[in-house]
Amino acid sequence: IPDGNQPNVVSLHTANGSQYVTVAAPGGTRFLAVEALPAPAPGTFPLETVFPYGLFRFTLSGIPPGGAVQVSLVLSGSLPVDAYWKYGREPGYETDHPYLFMRTEGGTGAEIDGNTVLLHFIDGGKGDDDLNGGNGVIVDDGGPACTMPPVPALSRGGIVVFLILLSLCGFLMRRRRFRSTGPAGQKREDGEEP
Repeated sequence: IPDGNQPNVVSLHTANGSQYVTVAAPGGTRFLAVEALPAPAPGTFPLETVFPYGLFRFTLSGIPPGGAVQVSLVLSGSLPVDAYWKYGREPGYETDHPYLFMRTEGGTGAEIDGNTVLLHFIDGGKGDDDLNGGNGVIVDDGGPACTMPPVPALSRGGIVVFLILLSLCGFLMRRRRFRSTGPAGQKREDGEEP
């Protein structure tokens, strides 16, 4: 069945157009809206967090009020992901903010298996941005991410040592070149003293 004929399945390109993603929910549910969003601006999420597929926003209806539902994101590429981050509200913190959304024992959150991200929601629970447990609707703003290790930086002392070693290397290379060509830049013959 083509995705366009199924109210609970949507396939779309990522916001930058480089990848393709399928979002699927159980039969009997309906996506009211699905949108690909660009990767967030630097500083919105932790610096080492990268969103190779950007973010997604969807609204899913047809869930029993207060009920649970699973939504799958099938990622077309082989770009690695190891986490799912959300930007929105959560119980006890009703201001929009970034937070990690990984599943704990029997709770809400994401499970990642290769290129499939399985999102576990409970209407009104953590992960449902509208926080209304009686409306049978899940609202999600989030995306699969990977954590990049920080690039080590040199301290001031390390930079000084690096510059000294670089200068020493340059001096030794120049000296070696001078010995092999002579002061006028002429090639010396074997056995000739400098």
